[in-house]
Amino acid sequence: MKVLVSPSEIKKFKRRVLKAFPNEHMELLWGKKIGKDEYQVFIFDKIPHIGMPRTVYYDSDEFEASRQFAKENGYVLLGSVHSHPQCADVAPSEQDYDDALEHGEMISGIALVEVNQKGRRKVTIRFWGPLQQVEPVYF
Repeated sequence: MKVLVSPSEIKKFKRRVLKAFPNEHMELLWGKKIGKDEYQVFIFDKIPHIGMPRTVYYDSDEFEASRQFAKENGYVLLGSVHSHPQCADVAPSEQDYDDALEHGEMISGIALVEVNQKGRRKVTIRFWGPLQQVEPVYF
């Protein structure tokens, strides 16, 4: 899977993540599916949310309003991206998987914030998806 995104938009998102540190920061991703396994992100939608050190709270109505606004502007809501300022890696949490499934996200991004011994912060972003729940078959 490939996610095409402007380096300048990633840079701006990283600045917003660092500004929110040590709390989580979340934004929604608008774009288009451009190939079988390729997505292009055009807009990072800054929805209202409350970031805490290990979670982020948002109103699901904001998610749906963003989906509709994206559609009205010729895009689709591809998914979300949020920071993990207090984690060891960029893997989605169990709650991240549940939220992605609930909202039908095609892609989900995690931004890890690392702090080195000198106190400098570095943001690493990874994208995941699409996520699907698998139904087990017992025989």
